[in-house]
Amino acid sequence: MTTTSKKIKINPPNKMIWLDNTDQKVFFNKNWPSFKDAIIKLLSDEKSSKQLSYQTLYNNVYQICVLQQSKILYDNLHEEITRFLDEYKKYTTLTELLTLWTGFKNKSKVLASIFIYLDKVYSTGTPIPSTYDMCLLTFRDSIILPNIDYIKNDMIKDFYLIREYGVNMLDGLDPELLYPDIESVYDVLHKVVNVLELLDLNNNTTVFEYHFEHVLLGETKKFYTSLRDQKFKTNHLTPEKYLKFTTSVILIEKDNLRKIFTNEDVITKFTNFVQTVFIDDNLDYLITEVLKYFIEHDDYENTNEFISLLSLDEEKNSKKFIAAFTNIVGGYFSQIKEDKQLTRRKSQIKWIEDFIVGQQKFIVLEERIKFPDYKVQMLRAINESISNYLNLEEYKPVEYLCQYIDSYLKNDVNEKSENTKTITGNNGGILRELQDILNKCVRLFQLIKDIDSFEKVYKEQLAKRLLQHRSNIEAEKWVVARIRKDFGGSYTVKMESMIHDILLSQTYTNKVYTPADVGRYHLPEGFELNTCVLTKTSWPYDEKDRIDYPDVCFPPGMKELQVEFEKSYMKCHKGRTLKWAQNLGYMDLGYQFTKSYHVITMPVYAAIILLLFEEFDTLTVRQIETLTRLPKKTITKHLATMALAPKTQILIKEPLSRMIKDHDVFSINDNFTAPSENVKLMNVMTKAEHEEKQKSNPNRNFNVMKTSAKDSTKWQIKSAVILIMKEKKDLPISDLILELKSRFPFDLDSPAGNTILQESLEYLLNKGHLARNEDATLHYVV
Repeated sequence: MTTTSKKIKINPPNKMIWLDNTDQKVFFNKNWPSFKDAIIKLLSDEKSSKQLSYQTLYNNVYQICVLQQSKILYDNLHEEITRFLDEYKKYTTLTELLTLWTGFKNKSKVLASIFIYLDKVYSTGTPIPSTYDMCLLTFRDSIILPNIDYIKNDMIKDFYLIREYGVNMLDGLDPELLYPDIESVYDVLHKVVNVLELLDLNNNTTVFEYHFEHVLLGETKKFYTSLRDQKFKTNHLTPEKYLKFTTSVILIEKDNLRKIFTNEDVITKFTNFVQTVFIDDNLDYLITEVLKYFIEHDDYENTNEFISLLSLDEEKNSKKFIAAFTNIVGGYFSQIKEDKQLTRRKSQIKWIEDFIVGQQKFIVLEERIKFPDYKVQMLRAINESISNYLNLEEYKPVEYLCQYIDSYLKNDVNEKSENTKTITGNNGGILRELQDILNKCVRLFQLIKDIDSFEKVYKEQLAKRLLQHRSNIEAEKWVVARIRKDFGGSYTVKMESMIHDILLSQTYTNKVYTPADVGRYHLPEGFELNTCVLTKTSWPYDEKDRIDYPDVCFPPGMKELQVEFEKSYMKCHKGRTLKWAQNLGYMDLGYQFTKSYHVITMPVYAAIILLLFEEFDTLTVRQIETLTRLPKKTITKHLATMALAPKTQILIKEPLSRMIKDHDVFSINDNFTAPSENVKLMNVMTKAEHEEKQKSNPNRNFNVMKTSAKDSTKWQIKSAVILIMKEKKDLPISDLILELKSRFPFDLDSPAGNTILQESLEYLLNKGHLARNEDATLHYVV
């Protein structure tokens, strides 16, 4: 059957034949044979159809409808079209089917224009299909439905063909040689699908939806399941190749589908089946192996590609992804253990360093992710996992992180880990590397639960560095400012005061002594003095920590210098009390041993003992006691450090034994040497001190420190409450808590923080600083 492009023009009837005395059925039966012949000629496209008068046919349709014979005309037309299509019922190929469809559809339009008046009086406003729709539905019932299995099989073959074409492209073959007519296959499938989607069924679905869609979806799953098993089970693809192949297959499938379908919902259905095969059915493998591999190898590009695949069904896959990601992060940090082969201090530093490296690894990963919803959940998972493993033993992160920061801030290279950089640059500025390291430390510090104990330990470490002048003051200021930024001024107020004391103390020292005053005080050439005046309430030392022996014999000039400093200070600050704490001080002494020169850092009292050997070759304990006027217990302790500790054995003891007696003789160990020029004397623990420590539990000192930190927090909360109540006079407790949270960095939401607040309020009420009104609000008592 051929088609025609001839344009038909039909005018309204000019002349009506009224048949008042003529029977309606007789008129119809008389004219129908000519109608039938015209319909056959029109559908068959015979040459004689060109001689038909469409105007006459239209006029006859009009007259039949006027005679109320519309139903008979409609039914006869339907029967004739059915009879015509039955001759083409035998199916051959999809191409022949399309040819038949195209010609029939065009002829149906011509018929519709001839029978337009029939549609107006018979179909309009009723469920009865119009002439054109009736033609298409007849094609459905006569051609499509009887041959539906043949059409399905041919469509399945063509779908298989175009998918094989895509797979061959992925395998690097030249598909143009294997499939030279592939574009015609796309075109045929596209047109057939359009036909099937155009034809409706009585249940408000299309022929494609009801008869074809589920079959093609099943074949899609079957094809890609076979492909997956063939590729992955036999070729053992690596995670990168797995992801690349899966992504490419989905992209090619989408491209194929868009050449065939115009309905995006249908494309999505087919794509979801491919995702099910490659992603959902293999989700456990993808998450446990592929995702883990990409994260371990810092493969940010493929991780994003992986999330992109999961995002195709985000609602179903995001929870599984985050759960798996949390397990991966947790698994990483659960492997961090203390290295027992290292010294205790180095082991602590490495433990924190491993956490910082891990945190940075996952933070960089989170920053590289391009999907905002996943980024938020990933960051939460990272922080929770680190916090859980970091705080398994509450004393560890506090003590170890302080040691780690201490190792970076100290100038002593022996205290640094392998990654430590020099902390001073040109003009005493802080290098960018140090800022980066300390920023990472603060980020880890934010995940430590016991921040009060951290403050206590950090202040102790800070005090040692400042008093020993072992760190760059600008670096110390920068770290404290960084902590203040996150935790507020009340958290760092004492640290800032400590740094201020050291800076101010230098001005006091310069008023009394400069290197030019060496001769005036009969001091050795190169002598330097650093005197530190400490504000008692800011530094982490109690009265019991201050040990001063007024009668001790200092080397020549040093006692005079001490007296001169007291006079100068009291002249500027009348009314203040100045107490010395010599045990907190340190001396740096340089000595040329036989093999090497070393600068030895030691406590003041140990230095006084060592300086005696400038005049004496050998000394006994009793002689040292007489010359220094130090207590015997102090002398014994420092001699043990200098003569018994293997790494700092700068004195030789005779006889050789672990006990120090009054008549033991000590002399300089000229053969002493050490790996570095700077040597720090370590205190040796006496037997009594060791036994006392063994009796106590390992965390006793930490628990004492924690209690002290709690007391400090209580004091700060009390001060803050008084400050607020003095300003507000009367305030409900709920409003007071809001004021405290907005002004100060107190953690009042945790059970521990809430308990401290309640205890602080009870204390202020009992002492009469606050009172409760009748409405349960608090009142400030002047």
